This record gives sequence, C-alpha cells and structure tokens, in this order.
Amino acid sequence: MGDAEMVVAVVAIGCATAVAIRWFKSQSEAAGADQTPRIDKLEARVQALEDAVSDPEHQLREQFRELESG
Repeated sequence: MGDAEMVVAVVAIGCATAVAIRWFKSQSEAAGADQTPRIDKLEARVQALEDAVSDPEHQLREQFRELESG
C-alpha cells in the first residue's frame, strides 16, 4: 500500500466515522434513547483502527509483505 493509498484510507475512515456518529446521534434523538456510551465505544474502536492504519510499523510490515509477494 503506497503513501497516497494510505492517506486515502485514513481520510475515508475519518469521513465514515463522522457519518456514523451523525447517524447514531440522529437515531438516538429519534428513538429517545441515550446512545452516548455506544457511540463512545464506536468512536474508540474507529480511533484504534485509524491508529493501526497510520502506525509506521504497520506501514513497514505492509511494505515488506509487498516486497515478498512481488
């Protein structure tokens, strides 16, 4: 995965997170239920995924895999 693809992936995850948060908040308001703890858990999980994708060690492992397979 190249640098540009990595940037696109991180931006896509960030955009998806924003959309998901908005949707969950609207569903929470419409249903009248407090979904804040659930949203907080989802935000934490997405943040963990973003950290993993943007981690330099992860990127280095991906580069080694590409070199081995190609």
